[in-house]
Amino acid sequence: FLPLKIAQSRLPTSSCIWCLRFSERSGACGAGSGSGNEINTTVDLANGAVATYTVTGTLSSSASGSVTNTASIARPPDVSDPNLDNNTSTDVAPIDSGGATPVATGMPNPAVTPVIAQLDPVLSKSVSPSEALPGETVTWTIIVSNPGTLPTRTVTITDNIPAQFTITEVTTTRGAITQTGNLVTVQIGVLQPGEQVTIVIKTVVKDAAPAGVVTNTAYAGNVSAEASIILFPKDLPATGGRPVNRLRYAVLIAATSLGVIGMGSYKLSRRDRRKE
Repeated sequence: FLPLKIAQSRLPTSSCIWCLRFSERSGACGAGSGSGNEINTTVDLANGAVATYTVTGTLSSSASGSVTNTASIARPPDVSDPNLDNNTSTDVAPIDSGGATPVATGMPNPAVTPVIAQLDPVLSKSVSPSEALPGETVTWTIIVSNPGTLPTRTVTITDNIPAQFTITEVTTTRGAITQTGNLVTVQIGVLQPGEQVTIVIKTVVKDAAPAGVVTNTAYAGNVSAEASIILFPKDLPATGGRPVNRLRYAVLIAATSLGVIGMGSYKLSRRDRRKE
């Protein structure tokens, strides 16, 4: 719900009464009706709800010129307002020559329309296992959630799986999945407070995938999350031997990237394998 404080300037009329009506969706209010020349109350609006205050009164017989009425809304101090420019609206209605009834001319100012704050979701991503060889299965998991108290904006997840992998399966606990090559798109929609969606993308490392660290990033609008995996070749460079230990080979990859001669690391791996 969106909490708002409603206020209306004092009207130059007597015997004013006012009432509140909700449309579209539900809401809650501090007072649903009242009397007097001023409205000063609160209202909570569900996402998409509309609250209409109707004020009726008797214009003073001596009134002349025009009737000016201003309505305003305000968010509570603990909730930020993304747009302060649309929180007031003023209507000016000239009084006819008989001095009895104000008659509005032209189009009134736009009605006060509260801006519903749309929150970004929280995104996290993981990969399992943390290292893999060609032909092995790698699973990417994306979790999108709304830990806040207001609904999120419409959520669309996109994830372009790196070219080193072949996608074998995509599942989601909610939403429509679209896959174009290695680009996965999941249309989730609005997440209500406390809701969570889990997307699982299963892949296989390609035989020709080069060794190294691969980072994959998923996006939900401006929000992103990434996970990284270390890929190893099936064979050791130049010799055709199988890697003795993935951790030792990770050291070899790092040393090579720094310009260190890899022969020393290779001999260490071969020596360790003979001891085993």
